[in-house]
Amino acid sequence: MQRLPNVCLALSLLMAAAFGCGLFDDVATFTIDTGWKTVTVDSDALGVTIPGATIPSVPCTKTNDICAQASSGVSCSGQTYGCKVQCSDQGACEIVADAQIAETVDVSQKIKDNTSATAISKVSFNYMLYKVPENTLTFDTPQLKLFIGPNTATNTVDAGVVEFATLQPIPKGKTLPEGAELPATAAGKQALAAFVKNYQTPFNVFLQANMRFASGDPLPQGKLTMEVNGFFKIEPL
Repeated sequence: MQRLPNVCLALSLLMAAAFGCGLFDDVATFTIDTGWKTVTVDSDALGVTIPGATIPSVPCTKTNDICAQASSGVSCSGQTYGCKVQCSDQGACEIVADAQIAETVDVSQKIKDNTSATAISKVSFNYMLYKVPENTLTFDTPQLKLFIGPNTATNTVDAGVVEFATLQPIPKGKTLPEGAELPATAAGKQALAAFVKNYQTPFNVFLQANMRFASGDPLPQGKLTMEVNGFFKIEPL
């Protein structure tokens, strides 16, 4: 019985050493995901009007205004996508649109569900998945770019917005029901981890598609739905 204090002392020293060496630090860490966030490319937002089933060949030069005249039979009223009709390098009217679709992400509740800490020590980005559950577009997409930015940003050129990943064109009608990993940039990973670390403030994810429809192309129709989900390891203070 006289040896018990020594045993207790030894156990106490062992536990202190273990915590000091970080052997039990992983107990405080946890993983979260943003949840699937949806962005869409919808042809209805282009507001395209043409006289037939395909975009007509309307000769033009870049010094005249023929593409903006009603007599050309081609119009584009999609203000959301910044759609317009202009003269192409090939000397015919074409339709162009810069679609930038934003989705706000808020991970505050997921972090609060896992820790009572009021601050985060470290966030490690693991990966981001994407899937395409719906694609009824009648045209191949251009390259699709994903950006990360503050919730005050409304455009991909605004301050604090960083390019996160680039996807190669998606063929018309092709879907991807199972998640695939996005090829994230180093700067994009760093920026996303920083936004998650500052979890009390939501941030934005942008999908950018610079679309172009030339003479002979069919009327753009249909919709593409993309979902993205980011995964992280969190270490609270």
